Amino acid sequence: MIQDLVVMDNEAQQRVRAQQREVEVQALTHQRIRLEQAKAHLRQAFAELRKLQADIASGNFNHYAMEGMTRTYR
Repeated sequence: MIQDLVVMDNEAQQRVRAQQREVEVQALTHQRIRLEQAKAHLRQAFAELRKLQADIASGNFNHYAMEGMTRTYR
């Protein structure tokens, strides 16, 4: 009888640990997704910055004034 309770307790603890691991894995997965999205935004922003720098260096920046520089970055 006591052994049965010990076995049941051990099984319950194993289930709880497995559930905790699953929650941790899900949280890490969501963090990784957010990180990848942030990296993509940064890559895009730096590409636009390099283009702007190249345009300014070449003197080709009049079209920015015509656009009104209305772009905003999040």
